[in-house]
Amino acid sequence: MKKGLFIVIEGTDGTGKSTHARLLTEYLQAKGFDTVLTQEPTKGPIGQAIRTVLSGETKVSPTALALMFTADRADHVDSVIKPALEDGKAVISDRYFYSTIAYQSAQGVDEKWLAQLNSFAPEPDVVIVLEVPADQALSRINDRKKEVFESIDFQRKVQNNLLKIAEERVKLTNRGKAWKVISNSGSQEEVQRRIREFVNLSIPKPPPGRL
Repeated sequence: MKKGLFIVIEGTDGTGKSTHARLLTEYLQAKGFDTVLTQEPTKGPIGQAIRTVLSGETKVSPTALALMFTADRADHVDSVIKPALEDGKAVISDRYFYSTIAYQSAQGVDEKWLAQLNSFAPEPDVVIVLEVPADQALSRINDRKKEVFESIDFQRKVQNNLLKIAEERVKLTNRGKAWKVISNSGSQEEVQRRIREFVNLSIPKPPPGRL
C-alpha cells in the first residue's frame, strides 16, 4: 500500500481536539500535503446512531456501544482512511480506536477485548493525546448540552486510561509509532505550536516542487 501520513488527535471531551485537528490540517496543507480531515464517530449512518446514544436520546449497553463504535470505524477505515493513505494523502483524525478503549473500558468493558476487536484498524504514524484537567475541559463545553459521558469523574477515568495507553505505546518503539502527550495549557497558539513541532519530527518531506 502506498503509504500517506496518518495522524490521530485524542483526548477527553473539551480538550480542543477538533480545533487542533483543523489547525494542524491547515498547517500541513500549507506545507504542500494533500490532506483529509476526518473524525469519529463519523457522519455516516452508524455514526449518527452513535450520536443518539451519546446525547441520551437512546440507550444501549456498554458492550453494544463498543460494537457500534467499531462498526462505524470499520466503515471509516474502508471508505476514508485506507483510500486516502493509498493515495499518499495526510489523514488527520479527530479520535480513533483509542477512544473506544479508553471510554468503554471506563464503562467496565474488558480492555483486552476492545483492543482485539479493533485490531483490524491500521496504526497511525503519529498520535497526540491532549491533556487538560477534567473540570477545565468540561467548563469549555458549558455552552451546549452535555453528553452522557461528560461528567468530571467519568472524564477523569477516561483521561487516566488514555494516558496509560500512551505510556504503553511509547514503550513499543519497535513498532515505529510516535506518541506524545501534550498539555493543553496556555494559549491556542502555544498548544498548536507544540503539536506542530512534534509532528514535524515524523512527517516525510513535502512532494517535489511544493513548499
